[in-house]
Amino acid sequence: EATSLIGHILSDPWARELEFGRSSVLNLPVQTAVKTGTSTDYRDAWAVGYNHRYVVGVWMGNADYTPTDGITGSTGPALALRSLFNEVN
Repeated sequence: EATSLIGHILSDPWARELEFGRSSVLNLPVQTAVKTGTSTDYRDAWAVGYNHRYVVGVWMGNADYTPTDGITGSTGPALALRSLFNEVN
């Protein structure tokens, strides 16, 4: 029951609107739960999403642990995640 509730929250475009805006890159055509993250000092960023058919995870960072150029989970990995979901759906 709890996991179902979390999935609904993470896939609700209205719940994401305050953080990501009305035209968010996370608004996918198929209901998809997405969580993003960004480490301290922008060392890396990630996005993980799932829907009724697929699970996709995207990580971006530098292998030598140097900071990225300000990439956040919602500006880098989320774009790649959206592209991947658009291809498989």
